[in-house]
Amino acid sequence: MWLPPIGEWSPEVAQLIGMPAEKLATIVPSSHVYGTTLQEEFGAEIPVAAVAGDQQAAMFGHLCREPGAGKATYGTSVMVNVNTGDEWIYSEKLNSLALWRLDGQDEFCLEGTVITGGASVSLVKDLHILETVEKNLELNEIAFNNGGVFFIPALQGLGTPYMDPETKGALLGLTRSTTRAHITRAVLEGIAFRTRQVVETLREVSPFTALETLRVDGGMAANDAFLQMQADILDINIERPNTNQVTSLGIAYLAGLAVGFWTSEDEIKQAKVRGKIFTPSDHATEMQERFKQWEKAVDAVRALSATEYKRS
Repeated sequence: MWLPPIGEWSPEVAQLIGMPAEKLATIVPSSHVYGTTLQEEFGAEIPVAAVAGDQQAAMFGHLCREPGAGKATYGTSVMVNVNTGDEWIYSEKLNSLALWRLDGQDEFCLEGTVITGGASVSLVKDLHILETVEKNLELNEIAFNNGGVFFIPALQGLGTPYMDPETKGALLGLTRSTTRAHITRAVLEGIAFRTRQVVETLREVSPFTALETLRVDGGMAANDAFLQMQADILDINIERPNTNQVTSLGIAYLAGLAVGFWTSEDEIKQAKVRGKIFTPSDHATEMQERFKQWEKAVDAVRALSATEYKRS
């Protein structure tokens, strides 16, 4: 199996795109003063001192610095990442990413994806089942029971672990007794169930299988009822920081270290204000059984989608 070079540009890929590797930008640390802004444009020479992608910055914002530490970002998609230290791990079910280069050390992570997370909630709004996306909290608190309704959030296929672009989304189990609250509950459960599938795949592939606490951020993470549901479904603690702008916070940490605003990561850890922790409730056992039923629904929908794909 071909593996890319670690910590440098791939000459094979550079050749494929017709770009000589020596012409590409120099790879530099993630926390480093690369230059300054122009004084005439910004009124001061402000240091440019950090570079990181969205998920990498969020990982640093959560201080997921130890191998095995993980976070989930609930945006349009749900991105779940686990730090694998200096070990780059290949997987056909997950993405293998560079995290950062700090103190001369390259570190990596595995990433799993629920392709339509918050986008599924937006669909409920667009179909006028909800007046606003925020309304899902109120309706979710009304209905712990989903009324036998299951939602498969495959509006653009299924990501981890299936990597299946053909499966369609589905809403199953509707009856004359079904309410808007039941549908909303089913949509939120479907996202949380898919997140569990991603976490289980990360545990399967990564050598760091504990993941006793999952740190979270993103729009859906503002919903207490949803995070309690996620804690019950994963049967682990969920930790939400005191700010939802964790990606920006990660960049600020990296830049602050580079310019000496913080002298060490230990200083950042000491200054960090802990947010809210959600622990599994008495409903956790029931949610494990509901998850098994939901997975059977996924299998049925995938089989139907495969049949329709062959016909087309």
